[in-house]
Amino acid sequence: MLKMMEVTLALILLIYSIIDIKKREISIVLLAIGFLSGIACGIITQNLQITNVVCCLICIGLFLIFQIIFRNQIGIGDGIVIGMMFIYLDLITAIFSIFIAFMILMFYAGFHLLIKKKSRKYEIPFIPFLFVGYVITLILSYGGK
Repeated sequence: MLKMMEVTLALILLIYSIIDIKKREISIVLLAIGFLSGIACGIITQNLQITNVVCCLICIGLFLIFQIIFRNQIGIGDGIVIGMMFIYLDLITAIFSIFIAFMILMFYAGFHLLIKKKSRKYEIPFIPFLFVGYVITLILSYGGK
């Protein structure tokens, strides 16, 4: 059975995905709502651990650095959402979901570069891939149960 934090994260990622596809950005207010919802769910379910919060903050910090290095080619909202996933999930599940998302994105970007002849400057919303990676992770984790 799905847990409260898993359902909440899935809904948040779905909403963020739709907004990211349409607008290519997520408002700071929505990001704050998702982040605070994760903390509230973690407190209610007694699943919030300091290691998750530290990983979240490290992830957000790394994305800030990447945004400076790569001159805004990587969205800070994507980094915040990835960091937020560490609040909702255990470390292994979060890392696996993000890894799956990056793998799917890699194939999608390759398709657009090689087949559709898109420029490297072509913007791809990343949050939908995080949602799909998370759903695949849920399916794999609950598939055998």
